[in-house]
Amino acid sequence: MNGLGQRLWNDLDEHIAWIVANYEVPRLRPGGYRRVNLRILPHFIYYIVPDPVNWIVAIAHEHSLPEYWIDRAQTVR
Repeated sequence: MNGLGQRLWNDLDEHIAWIVANYEVPRLRPGGYRRVNLRILPHFIYYIVPDPVNWIVAIAHEHSLPEYWIDRAQTVR
């Protein structure tokens, strides 16, 4: 994989590693989730932390139905 696709995967890997080490840093949002912005594309990683595991619920574009995943978060808990 070359180009933008590889850069996106690298960005995801870096952010997921950061989430694992710093999962409580982003503020807790009203739906009980936390969000980290990606650098490469206008996407977010939405995650919840139901002890003792971090769950990435969605990786979503910030403009295209940005909260389509909310119902998923309820089933993980």
